[in-house]
Amino acid sequence: MALLVLAGALWLLVRERWWAAGVVALLTGLARPVALPLGLVALVVVVARWRERGTRPVAAGEYAGMAAALLGCGLAGLVWPAVAWWGTGRADAYTATMSAWRGGEAVLPFLPSIERAQWLWGDLVGLLVLAAGIGLLMLAVVGPWAAGLGLALRTWCLGYALYLFAALDPWTSLYRYLMLLFPLFVVLAGAGWAPGQGPRRPRWLLPARTAALVVLMVAAQVWWGWYLFRFEPPSDYPP
Repeated sequence: MALLVLAGALWLLVRERWWAAGVVALLTGLARPVALPLGLVALVVVVARWRERGTRPVAAGEYAGMAAALLGCGLAGLVWPAVAWWGTGRADAYTATMSAWRGGEAVLPFLPSIERAQWLWGDLVGLLVLAAGIGLLMLAVVGPWAAGLGLALRTWCLGYALYLFAALDPWTSLYRYLMLLFPLFVVLAGAGWAPGQGPRRPRWLLPARTAALVVLMVAAQVWWGWYLFRFEPPSDYPP
């Protein structure tokens, strides 16, 4: 559901359908906590539209619509904490649940990602791997091979990745979280160039790349599921 409503919200923001974007963005709060990076996308798109007011005047109704889009993104971040508060009677129910995944420790920004990388690859190599991953992501999104994504989808990829880096304790759920970076699939398939740009390639190459990526990702998911659910005594990951 998160993938569906997120794609809808981004689609509406790209097409400047502000009121509908605000409503759909609000629905994301019932699926995944992505209001912060989605709000960043809305802010960037709104500012870009405002800067064009000299050539494309902004009417009062459109200003109201842009405010509604920003408000919808902001309220989306409060939906599930409010539901958890109402259901449990504890105002901190949502944050307490999140900290429970770390044994009750406070969740500090960026620290879980850094600690996980160092646990996997060592103190120094872990930091280098983390820095290389961030650099590779920025190169993939900022380069001309991603120009066809447009401002909104590029902002989403960078903002959501930064959000995961800051807020996530990455482990077995990382793969499904990365599904929301679906615009990068277009770049990986070589279809992210702006119209009329990029190297000329035979028409069959794009479908072939897309099919190869699908097979690769499904195979990776099968392997990951097999790795997690195969129990090796005396102790292993719980199913």
